Amino acid sequence: MGFNIGYNCAESTNFASDRWIDFGQSKNALVCGCRSDSVEIDMRPFMKAYRAAEYDEWYQYWYGERLVKDKKKVTSSKRQPVHDDKAMEKKKRRKTQKSGGTRGPHVEDDFDAESSGFDGDMNDYQQEVPVMVSNMIVNTRWKKEVRDLWSNLPGSLYAEKEFNIRHAYETPHCAVCQYFVPKPLMEKKKILPLTSQRLVKRAYYAKTNPETYSISEDDTACEDRLFKCANCFVVVHEGCYPIGIIPNDITQWKCVRCRQRDDLALRSASCHLCELRGGALIPCENSEGDFVHVICALLNRRTVFLDPVKLTSAYTLPPPKFRAPNKYSDLMNKEYMGAFGESCERGKFECEFCLHSREGLLKCLSCDDTLFHATCGRLAGVSFEFRNWPDLTVAVCPEHNDGEVNTSTISVGDNVRVCPHDCGRLLKGTVSGIEYQDCCTVNFMDRNWSDDLPSEDIIECECSRLSCNGWHVPGAKIKMKWDDGLIYDGVFRNRYQRAVYTVNLNTKHAQNYPTVVQVGRDAIFARGEKPNTM
Repeated sequence: MGFNIGYNCAESTNFASDRWIDFGQSKNALVCGCRSDSVEIDMRPFMKAYRAAEYDEWYQYWYGERLVKDKKKVTSSKRQPVHDDKAMEKKKRRKTQKSGGTRGPHVEDDFDAESSGFDGDMNDYQQEVPVMVSNMIVNTRWKKEVRDLWSNLPGSLYAEKEFNIRHAYETPHCAVCQYFVPKPLMEKKKILPLTSQRLVKRAYYAKTNPETYSISEDDTACEDRLFKCANCFVVVHEGCYPIGIIPNDITQWKCVRCRQRDDLALRSASCHLCELRGGALIPCENSEGDFVHVICALLNRRTVFLDPVKLTSAYTLPPPKFRAPNKYSDLMNKEYMGAFGESCERGKFECEFCLHSREGLLKCLSCDDTLFHATCGRLAGVSFEFRNWPDLTVAVCPEHNDGEVNTSTISVGDNVRVCPHDCGRLLKGTVSGIEYQDCCTVNFMDRNWSDDLPSEDIIECECSRLSCNGWHVPGAKIKMKWDDGLIYDGVFRNRYQRAVYTVNLNTKHAQNYPTVVQVGRDAIFARGEKPNTM
C-alpha cells in the first residue's frame, strides 16, 4: 500500500491510502537520481482534490514566490501610513503587520497633465515597481560548528561534548535560558559558577497565563543552581530540567539521556522536533523512545510538558495526517495553540536554514513565510523573546534587526506628490528641505510596535552594561516612555535615521491646505513611485 520505495518504484507507485498524500506533499518522497527512468509524482492534482483546505498555502510555499520584506531594499510599492507635520513628532503604536501585505491610505490622485510640473509620460507614475524577493542568506559558519551533530549522521558523543562545553561557559550557562539572551550580551566565563539567573518562568513551561498560574513569580530572573552532566557536559538550571536524584558528589550527576543507557542508545538519541543533536534532552512520550530538546518543546505550540514543575517528559500532538487521538487535551490550551493561527502544522514545509522538513518548525513573529527549527534558528541569528499571554515565547528572524534604508532618494528641489494627514488626495509640490531624526524600531509585549520612537525615550536597557550609549543590541529588553506618560516594557529591534521632508505645495492647493507641509518618507512619492490603494 502507499508508495513502493523499492527498486521497482517507477512501476509501482500508487496512492492506496489517503495518508500517503501527506507523505508526498511534504516532499519527503525524493526522486531517485541513480536511474534515468525514475519518475516524479506531481502532487498538485492530489492536493487540490483531497486537501482543498490546505492547497493554497501549500502551493504558495512550494511553487509560488515567498515574499519576505527586505529591510535593506525598501521598494516604493510598500508604503507606511502617512503623517502630517504635527503627527510627525508623535510616536505611533501599531499592530504587527505581516510581510506580503500593504499599508497606506486610500488616496485620490490629484494629478492632471495640463497643470503638471513634471516632464515625461504620466504613465511613469503608474509603473509597478517589482517587489524584491528577499532570500534568507544562510550563514555557513554556524553549519561548520554543528557539522557532526546532524541527526541523520552517525552519532558522535565527542562532537556533542565539544558543542555543549563550548556553550556552557557563556552566560547564563543554562542550555535552555541561553536562547533568550541576545548573543552580544552573552559573556564568556573561565569558570562555571554554581548558580546563575533562570530566565524561563514556570508558567512558560506550563504554557498558561502567568497572571492566573498557581505558581507566581515576579518579573525579575531568579538565581538557580546549575548542574553539569558528567557524560555529555550539558549544563542546565535545576528549574529547567528534571534533575532527579542528586548524588553526593555533584560532579557525577548525569542528565536523563545519559542515565542507565547503553552506548548505542546514548549516541543515537536525538530530538524529534529538530535535526540537531546536543543540548538538553528529555524523553518524549509519543516518539517511540526518542527525545526532545527542552527548548524545542518549550517553543513548539503543539507540545506540552506533562509535569511543568519536574519536566520529566513532554508530549507532542501528532500531525493531523496521523489522525491520532490527543492523549493530553486537558493540558493543551486552545488560546495558546491558536495564537498564530489555526494552521500550526508545519511538517509539510522546510527549515529556512537547514532545508530539512520536520514538524517542529517555528514561524517568525513578523513574517509568515520564514520557518525554521529552534536549534537552527538560534545558531543562524534568530532572536527568541518573551511576550504577554497568549504568545509567551516568540521568534524573530534576523531580517528584522536591520534599519530600513530607502533605495529611492529624494533631494531638495525635486517635484513630488505628497499625501498630508487627513487628506484622501495626492497633492503636487516641491521639496524645500530635508531633516533627519534618530528613531528606533521597538516591539511591545502585546504584538504592537513602533518604528519612530526617539532614542531618548528608551530609559532603560539590559545592554547598558556594555556601554551601548543608545546603540542598543537587537533583541535586548528595554523600558520606554510613551505619550500617555506610562513606562512600557519592550524589545529593541534597530535604530536608524528617519527623513522628514518639507514640501511647498502648489498654489492651487493653498485655499484648503497650508502652503508648506512636513511629511515622512512614507507619505511622499517621487517620480515612478506608485502609492498603494485599498
